[in-house]
Amino acid sequence: MIERSIQRRRSSITQANAVGNREMGNYNPGARQQQIQGNRSIGGSTVTVNNQQHSNAPIINGVVNGNVSHNVSIYRPHLDGLQVLYQHAATGAMHDSDERFPPPLCHPGTREVVVRRIIGWYLDESRRKKPIMWVYAPAGYGKTAVAGTVSEKLEALTVELGFCPVGATFFFWRTSQERNSPARFIITLAYQLVRSIPELQYPIDEVINADPMVLKKALEVQLRKLIVEPLRSLSNLDDIPNRLIIVDGIDECINSDRESRLEKKSAEDRETSFGC
Repeated sequence: MIERSIQRRRSSITQANAVGNREMGNYNPGARQQQIQGNRSIGGSTVTVNNQQHSNAPIINGVVNGNVSHNVSIYRPHLDGLQVLYQHAATGAMHDSDERFPPPLCHPGTREVVVRRIIGWYLDESRRKKPIMWVYAPAGYGKTAVAGTVSEKLEALTVELGFCPVGATFFFWRTSQERNSPARFIITLAYQLVRSIPELQYPIDEVINADPMVLKKALEVQLRKLIVEPLRSLSNLDDIPNRLIIVDGIDECINSDRESRLEKKSAEDRETSFGC
């Protein structure tokens, strides 16, 4: 009698737990089956598979013998170098930008001697002994207007020459956050040069994909990586016509002293000075 009473009590407790599990959402009628252990063969080796309760994934215990290789492929999207340069360029610094419209230009009949001398220096390679021309004049002379006029007149020769001779321009301006710092200077020139010389697209893509942080490095590094080395990598560089790069208003660059680390003597040896 006592044993039967104990069995009935155990049976009622088991039923009560089952009802409680149903009400709490924890009831799993296949729990007992999930606890069954079995053997599976993987690559000629037998391993133990233990299906755990409340888990849909098997836990494999044992050593897997045989040839097991792990090939991990990390996908890194390809960056469009021209697009990346555009996103970091000071587009308002270009001579034909909307920010500068209408751009300052020389009035008809004024500064003609200066403009002709600059254009002639660029077009006549036999007389161009140095690749840099430094144009200086007192404040208020109109140097920015001269630079803009030279850009406009050279662009007008595109059809005649078969290419646009203006490779890149940058007009610094003290009150513009994009144009009063050298931070975007080299990037902006590189962007325009890629558009002017399509052959630069591939080497620029290679540089930016290899090291996207090049856009945040020192100006000397940017100049070497984004302009000098890509140009030198072109096998047909000697066949590509020279492009003119016009930079105006360096005195408008607020942080120019902090960023100027190149030896001035190197630049002076390569420039032709021209006073207006």
